[in-house]
This record gives sequence, structure tokens and C-alpha cells, in this order.
Amino acid sequence: MNFKSTLLAAAATLIVAAPAMAQDATTQSAPAPQPAPGAAAPAAPAATPAQAAFQAEAEAFQQRVQPMESEIVAAVTAAGTDAAKAQADADAVIDRYAVEFTTFADKLDAFLDSEIAASTDQAAIAGMTQAKATAVPQLRGAPAMIKAQVAQQLAAQAAAPAEATPSTPPTE
Repeated sequence: MNFKSTLLAAAATLIVAAPAMAQDATTQSAPAPQPAPGAAAPAAPAATPAQAAFQAEAEAFQQRVQPMESEIVAAVTAAGTDAAKAQADADAVIDRYAVEFTTFADKLDAFLDSEIAASTDQAAIAGMTQAKATAVPQLRGAPAMIKAQVAQQLAAQAAAPAEATPSTPPTE
């Protein structure tokens, strides 16, 4: 896998994971009732207005940060072989998007707090508490993690032996 592919995969994972984490938290806040023995399984409960609004916010967040991955690749590519410039330019791109991650983490935190407060289901409360303890810090730390992944990829690229260029056979 080349540098661009690895970088894209790392950024895409974070971008896609954030709304998925929010969706997991949303579904944990509305556990499905258990069907009576012999009864047909009930349909999934409808999302509350707060859950629907948060899901829309998660999707909007994903749309806002989606361009980040291609911008990082463009910055790194434009820097050529200058790893320091590549890192600085990639960091500048990531810094522009950091507020999106922090804002969404704050919204997820507030959403989970309200869902926990409104729930009486101890299993749902435990699930949301766990989601809050993992997803919110991951979102807040995403920009630093992406920067570290860029640095790691740049270091690996610099350490890799230069591609062998075909040599011309010696002339006699």
C-alpha cells in the first residue's frame, strides 16, 4: 500500500467512524423491548426527535470533514520530497478541521448526557456511559492522531529504500 492509500485509509477511518460512533450511542439510548415468548419480534423503535436531530448532525459532520483526506494528500504530494514541508502543510490542513472534531465531540457529549439523564434502562445507561468514555475522547484526539499517522507515514516513506532505477548496461 502506498503512502497516499495509507493516509487516505487512516483519515477515512476517522471520518467514517465518528458518525458511526454517534449512531452506536444513539441506538444504545433506545433499547428494543423484548418480545413476549412466541410473539413476533417488534419493529425497531422509532428515533426520538433528539436522536434524529443528532443523527442529522453526525451526517453533517461527516460531510464537513470529508474533504480533509484529499486536502492532506494534496498537501503532502505538493511538498514533494520535503518531508518537513509535507508534515507542516498536512498539519495546517488538519488544524483547519480540528474545530469540527472538537465541536462534534462536544455535541456527542451533550447528547449522551441528555440521553443518559432521560433513560431508566440501566443497560442502556451503561452502554451510553461507555460510548461517552470512548467516543468523545477519540473524537477530540482525532486531529492529533491523524497528524501522528502522517508523521509515521512520512518517516516510513523516507526510510524506504529509493526505488531502484534501471541502470543502463555498461558499454564496452
